[in-house]
Amino acid sequence: MEILVENNKARSLRQRVRKLRVTLAVQINVALIGCQVTAKLYGTCGPWLVNLHSSWFVAHSKQILRDLIELKIEKLAKTQRDKERSISLIEALPLQAKRAIKRIVEGNASQWLSVIPLAADNLDLSTTQFRDAISMRYGRKPSNLPTKCDGCEAVMTLNHALNCKKGGLVKRGHDQVRDEVAELAKLAWRGVMVEPIMLESGDGTPGLIADIKVQDEAARAKHHKYDGAAEDLRGSFTPLITSCEGVLHREFSMFEKNLVDTLSDKWGKPRSVVAGWAKVKIQMAVIRAVSIRLRESRRPLRGISRLEREVNCGVDLGLEDGAPLPLPID
Repeated sequence: MEILVENNKARSLRQRVRKLRVTLAVQINVALIGCQVTAKLYGTCGPWLVNLHSSWFVAHSKQILRDLIELKIEKLAKTQRDKERSISLIEALPLQAKRAIKRIVEGNASQWLSVIPLAADNLDLSTTQFRDAISMRYGRKPSNLPTKCDGCEAVMTLNHALNCKKGGLVKRGHDQVRDEVAELAKLAWRGVMVEPIMLESGDGTPGLIADIKVQDEAARAKHHKYDGAAEDLRGSFTPLITSCEGVLHREFSMFEKNLVDTLSDKWGKPRSVVAGWAKVKIQMAVIRAVSIRLRESRRPLRGISRLEREVNCGVDLGLEDGAPLPLPID
C-alpha cells in the first residue's frame, strides 16, 4: 500500500512537471513575440536593442526553463511536505479537536484569522471573543465560564450555553448573523427585507416569519415548514445554516457564491477579493453571535419603578453611581 501511494505521488509530480514545461515554453514564446512587436513600435533604434535581447533570450531559454522548473518543483515539494506535516499534526490531536479542525479545514472557515482587525470596518474582536473562538476552533471549552447558568440554574457546559433560550440570547445571536447577511445582500440586490411575514396568523394557526427576503433570488427549499408559504408568494426558501466555527451549510455556501458573483460584477473587483471579504464578514458575525450566548447574562434586570421613587422620596435608596443596590432587611 505504501509503495502504491508513493507511485501515485511520483506520477502526480511528473504530470505537474510536464504541464509546467508546456506552460513555461509558451511564456517564453510569448516573450519573444513581444520583442518583435516592440521592435515595430520603436522604429529604427528599437530593432537593434530588441534583436540583442531576443538573441540572448534564445541562447539562454533552456537554462531559464530548467531554473523555472526547478523552482516550481521545489515549491510543489514544499507544499506537499507542509500538507503532510499538517495531516500528521491533526491526526495526533484528541478525537474532539481532530473533528473540529477537519471540519474547519474542509469548510474553509479560517479567513478571519488573517484579516487586519480594523474597528472602522467592524472586523475587530474583543480579547474574550478572540480567545473563545480559538478555544472552540481546537475543540476546547472556553475558559472562565460560570459553573451554573444564571437563567435556569443548570450546569453550564458549552453545549448548554449555545442552546439555552433563557434570556433571549439564542435569538440575539441568531439576529447578529441575520443582520450581517442582510447587509451583504442589500449591497448585491434590491428588495431585501428583514423578517418578512410569510404567512399571516389566524383561525388558531400561527404565522410564519422568515429571516430575510431577497427579491428574485432563487434557492432550493429544505424545510417543509416554509415551502408552502414561500410558494404562495412565488418564491422559494433557503435555510442559512452555519456551525459555531463559521462552516457554512451547503445551501448557505451556494447563497454566498451567488452573493459574491453579483458583487464582483457590480463592483468590478476580482472574485477572490470579494469572496474573502464576504467570508470574513460572515465569520465575524458568527463569532460575535457565539460570544453573546457564552458571555452575556440570561438573568433579566429590574429597574427601579416610579412608585418606588415616590415612596422612598428623601430616603437613602442605597444607590451607587446611579445604580440601585438591594437594601439590607433587618
